[in-house]
Amino acid sequence: MNTISIEKEYVFDYIKDILAINKTSLTLIKDAKYHHNSAYSVASKICKYGILTFEELNQYGFRNDSIDIIKTMSDISSHANGIEHVSLAVTGLVDLYNNEEEYNPYKSDKVDFRISSELKTRRYSVNYGNEFLSYGSIPNNMIKSIDVRFVELIEKSSIDDVVNIIDKYNCLIDIAASIESEGLDIPLRLLSYDGCDINKSKLAISPKILIKK
Repeated sequence: MNTISIEKEYVFDYIKDILAINKTSLTLIKDAKYHHNSAYSVASKICKYGILTFEELNQYGFRNDSIDIIKTMSDISSHANGIEHVSLAVTGLVDLYNNEEEYNPYKSDKVDFRISSELKTRRYSVNYGNEFLSYGSIPNNMIKSIDVRFVELIEKSSIDDVVNIIDKYNCLIDIAASIESEGLDIPLRLLSYDGCDINKSKLAISPKILIKK
């Protein structure tokens, strides 16, 4: 694995410099109605396998939950996704009730997968007024864009968060590498403040960060 050791006080500036060097013009996407947030740690697997249901994550060995947990998760009255659905959000809806809670997919600590508007879904407003459910997994060819807000994340963080930031940055490299290895025509967009794309092929071969001892 290609790595670079950096003193922790220089990590944030280094990452911002690498992202700035790898900027390309912003890809404007359309027909991407749905948002799905994931942790950075699983995003590269989503690029390869698509967005899997809870049931499929267990079937394929990505999770190893007990029968009791699977049974609990299958109760859609308490868990909207159940074990067979994927949760999505739609922004900009104008038919929410007053004070109805709305899920915000624009979180700087999450990866935002933008999903094709052609996906078949049903609305499920029990937890969030803008939540929709897709039955079954979502294949990676339905992903229109992968959006991150990494500069915003860094600027909201302190030196105490450096290990977490390094982990997410190294996962960002894995995301770029996964897009490249799968031959996916998906832009990796950096949407902190001024939007741009990230050059995936260059980021994919960038060294991962270790803290210099």
